[in-house]
Amino acid sequence: MEKQEWELFLDRMLAQGEQVRAAGMPVRQDGYSVILVQLAEVSRLAQLHKFLQVQREEHLFISQPVAYQQGDLLVASGGEALLGDLLVEWQMDFGEQYGAEVAMSIGGSHDLLDIYQSFREARMAGFFQQVTGKRAFVQNFNRMGLFTSLFRQSSGDLMAFCQQTIGPLQAYDESFNTRLIETLQALLEEDFNWTKTAARLFVHVNTLRYRYEKIRQILNLDESLAMRANLFAAVRTAEVLQAMNRPQVTVLRPKKQERKEVFWHADKKAVVSF
Repeated sequence: MEKQEWELFLDRMLAQGEQVRAAGMPVRQDGYSVILVQLAEVSRLAQLHKFLQVQREEHLFISQPVAYQQGDLLVASGGEALLGDLLVEWQMDFGEQYGAEVAMSIGGSHDLLDIYQSFREARMAGFFQQVTGKRAFVQNFNRMGLFTSLFRQSSGDLMAFCQQTIGPLQAYDESFNTRLIETLQALLEEDFNWTKTAARLFVHVNTLRYRYEKIRQILNLDESLAMRANLFAAVRTAEVLQAMNRPQVTVLRPKKQERKEVFWHADKKAVVSF
């Protein structure tokens, strides 16, 4: 399968890092961070690309944007410490100019040999916000609290954690066509407020209590805060992994020689795909 433009771009950076190390030269300690900028409105892709090109001219520690999914990929050198405020400013400026919501995520700072690790972290940071329903945000991978440490583990380790923590409940839902995971998620997000959770799920409080008792039995839960924290981490991690493993949406961009700019989305829906 032919590689996309962003893959070739990251491959060139990786090769550069390998050449530096092979030459015995010191690797930069401040590292490089991948930035993913994504749009829900694909009709604004041309404006976004032009906007990013103009903005980075004043900030040369950021690369030229490269087409990626429903937006662009950039790489910043010198660590990610200053990126948060800058990207918030860019997000606001683009929204004011074009009336479009932008989602931005920042991977951790790594040397060139680990540039794909920063890319993975940027994707995870984006999906971390997207699975909660947010369409406009700036999320730094290193600003996600306990999830930063958790998501540094391999995907295999993360899946094992989810399986150990909520796997039996997922299996029960699949076997009996129930939605107990959804009930558990709502309870966790509403801090086990029975009234708010019941209203959110459009069920009676007694029905909600019955469902939770079933969940408690299946997962052999206790009532500790540590258990709730573990469940919340597993549910959110499972959401992010599921989102990352979905087939990625491909946005077809016009060839450079074509004057007419036509953009279309595979399923015609306004969604963001990291």
